[in-house]
Amino acid sequence: MLAMMVRIPEMRIDESEAAKLSKGIANVARHYDVTATQKTIDWSNLVMVLAMIYGTRMMAIGARRKADRQKQREERGEVPTVIDFGLAKSTQKDLQ
Repeated sequence: MLAMMVRIPEMRIDESEAAKLSKGIANVARHYDVTATQKTIDWSNLVMVLAMIYGTRMMAIGARRKADRQKQREERGEVPTVIDFGLAKSTQKDLQ
C-alpha cells in the first residue's frame, strides 16, 4: 500500500516481508497497554479500508488530471521555461 501511495514500486513488499512486519508490529504493541472498544476498532478498520479503496482511486484521478493539463499545455504550444517548477510558462509565440 505504501508503494502505491508514494508511487515508488521498490517499496512494495511481498507476503513474507508483510508477515515479518506484522509480527514486529505485534511484538512492539504488546509492550503498550492500549485498549479500545469494539466500536473504535470497527471505525478504525472502516477508515483503513476506505483509504485503501478510495486512496488509490484519488491518486489515479490526480495522475490523470496532471496528464490532461500537460496535454492541454502541449496543444496550446506552451513550452516550459529553463527551470520548470510548474509555475511559470512561456508559449512559442512569446519566445519569437
